[in-house]
Amino acid sequence: EPLQRDDTHLFPDGIRGDFSEVDRLVGGLWGGGVTGCLRWLTAYETTLIRYIAAGRFAGKDQSVMLSTYLSYYSDGIADIVQPTSTPDDPWFHLLYLLSDWPDLPRDIDPTYL
Repeated sequence: EPLQRDDTHLFPDGIRGDFSEVDRLVGGLWGGGVTGCLRWLTAYETTLIRYIAAGRFAGKDQSVMLSTYLSYYSDGIADIVQPTSTPDDPWFHLLYLLSDWPDLPRDIDPTYL
């Protein structure tokens, strides 16, 4: 599902959004340079600790990933890419995007927010 207007809400527990009932992005496929990955790791761990401290379910990586992104996107911590076409399941588009397989669609829509 696309991001909804209320998804960016900052709750009193310091976490942005409540994604316990929806999946808005793929959590397990991500990458970048060393510096970017280390920045992401720090931000993700901070968000994960907030989830646990607040008693929120922290076992769904999509939720923690999107809350992390929404909390830090103004710092340029990450880009979310949306496939505009894919030969298979769009959840796995990043695999195609990062591969060197010939004749696979490489088009993306970088305007998530």
